Amino acid sequence: MNKKYPIGTRIRMIRDYYILKGKTGTIKDITTTQYGVQFDEFKPGLHTLSGRCDAGFGYYVPNDVFEIIEIKETSEIVQDFQIY
Repeated sequence: MNKKYPIGTRIRMIRDYYILKGKTGTIKDITTTQYGVQFDEFKPGLHTLSGRCDAGFGYYVPNDVFEIIEIKETSEIVQDFQIY
């Protein structure tokens, strides 16, 4: 993963990845290859990001399918941030 964005960053999907193009959400988790995003709207088939959001709102996406809407400052980042 070349780009790194902190948890709390707002994104908009710019590619049709799992029929999510145009959807907006918030980064809630980071792995070595993908971001766990909690989307603003329920979508059947999405999951919980291992308990980080409600069922139907979470999905892991690579960083080349979204654009940044807003990057949260470090002081605003969730404290239990973990990289796997």
